[in-house]
Amino acid sequence: MLKIDRIAVLVQGPVIDTRYGSTHRNLRELVALGFGEIVFSTWDGQKLDDIPEGIIVVVSNDPGSNLIRGGQSNVNRQIVSTRAGLEKVTLDHVLRLRSDTTIQNFPLESCLNFSDKEKIFLTNITTKLPPRVDYFFHYSDWLIFARKSRMECIFNIELQNSKSDLCAEQFIWSSYARSIYPEITDEERLHEAFNNDITLISFRKFQLKSIKRAYRRIPFGKNGIRGVLCVELEKKSKFWIGLLRFKEYIYFLVIFIALRLKNRW
Repeated sequence: MLKIDRIAVLVQGPVIDTRYGSTHRNLRELVALGFGEIVFSTWDGQKLDDIPEGIIVVVSNDPGSNLIRGGQSNVNRQIVSTRAGLEKVTLDHVLRLRSDTTIQNFPLESCLNFSDKEKIFLTNITTKLPPRVDYFFHYSDWLIFARKSRMECIFNIELQNSKSDLCAEQFIWSSYARSIYPEITDEERLHEAFNNDITLISFRKFQLKSIKRAYRRIPFGKNGIRGVLCVELEKKSKFWIGLLRFKEYIYFLVIFIALRLKNRW
């Protein structure tokens, strides 16, 4: 039976320090949970003098972000730092987190369903699936749990170039899906096939949080309106799911109007 001390945690990203928490504190909390090994994969120039004892630190050259429609993508940073961190992992199962997130629980009972295809376990936060959205492969990149061999394959993809306009989530998962199902050329069929490899687990089971101000409320904004809600994973009634979506829509509308009024004045 899989135990927590047989799981490696790979944290990737820069050192972050906000009023809501810090990467250093996140690492200390992970140590307290009893994982077998913890790897922190980051960039040159980060503050590393207060890293908890026992953490394996990997430092890479920063590949920078990409300009895409609507903002910037840090997907190349995710790919480079995850690859570098995996080289230091010695255990067979890996939980990969971003340095701006923290968990205070690991739900072992929900992560034992490794099938012959070796499922990939993700969280529902920021995951958006058709028909609620008209695009594919927007699975969360906050948290990934899989066998090391599978994790290596996920991030064994080419870096995003200037010709690609996909957000980080879509770029990672669509690139990986094409690599394991090269015979499927239709995007909708590819998404359906890949979806069978994914198991979504409620972010509440991990007690997953962000240390960034904009993401403190979960779900938030369009992720609450269009994303996969915890009540859906809990098989709640359509009435409650619809009610919560309506609540998220009202909240989003109030915030949108408040920001418009603030900018106006």
